[in-house]
Amino acid sequence: MMQQTRIDTGIRYWNAFMERWPTVFDLAKAKEDEVMKAWQGLGYYNRARNLLAAAQTVVDHHGGQFPQTAQALQQLPGVGPYTSAAISSICFGEPVAAVDGNVIRVLSRLFDVNQPVDKPKGRQTINDLAMMLMPKDRPGDHNQGMMELGALVCKPRNPICHACPVSSHCLAREREVQLKRPIKSGKTKIQEMALAFVVLTNGTHVALRQRPKSGIWGGLWTFLEQDQVPEGLGKKRGEVIPEFEHILTHRIMRLSFSLQLWNPSSPSEVAGKLGSAVAWLPWDEAEALALPRAVEKIWPDAVKSARKMYI
Repeated sequence: MMQQTRIDTGIRYWNAFMERWPTVFDLAKAKEDEVMKAWQGLGYYNRARNLLAAAQTVVDHHGGQFPQTAQALQQLPGVGPYTSAAISSICFGEPVAAVDGNVIRVLSRLFDVNQPVDKPKGRQTINDLAMMLMPKDRPGDHNQGMMELGALVCKPRNPICHACPVSSHCLAREREVQLKRPIKSGKTKIQEMALAFVVLTNGTHVALRQRPKSGIWGGLWTFLEQDQVPEGLGKKRGEVIPEFEHILTHRIMRLSFSLQLWNPSSPSEVAGKLGSAVAWLPWDEAEALALPRAVEKIWPDAVKSARKMYI
């Protein structure tokens, strides 16, 4: 929940989740749409699906008891090397290194690693160094200390070297290259894209389509994209709001939402014209579905525009 999220925001989501699903057994019985709706606004929606799938795996295959080793934890959906090591070391005392971005930065400076850490060879070097430093006792405290050292002292741009408890051992500081570590092979390119949505409505109802589970906003519900609405269907009534930019990790999206009025005679006409994957729902029921943040943001304007042009 805390990935790319402010701590205070994440805590609110955490408390809401724990109130609604206090045990792994409760979560395992939840429906995916319920979990996705509760996750709405946090982004990275694959995490929500993996969270549900992991809960179901723990209940169905482990009797509700979490695996206690990093290797076993990695068999759960969505659990990778870092998460598994963090859980197994902090919760169960397994001496395995949890290597996140903060730890990578600390180790690359401490040992002056001159290999790109985003390449397999450089990452393996970092992992080997992390395990070399790992004590057999209190591995959880060690991992948390390494992460905190990177987050609070060994910062990316302004490291507080004079306050660092291991500064006398830091090769990068000794060689005055700490600001050049870690080395990376190249930044991920920012992708620009444009999406044009149609708010297809008769005033009281609106058409929404669930997106494929892979790709942007996987599994969430959005208005139909322009090329998904047949030509000549209904009356076009202008835009809901001016085009705007919505920024996701590594993506800049230009989004537009136009209003189109259509009054189908029956659910079968909706399915016949738009396909069975499209839901035709009253506005309040549609709002209860899991929506991307960009759609949630313009939802009040869409409702207002539809009511103004009710037919």
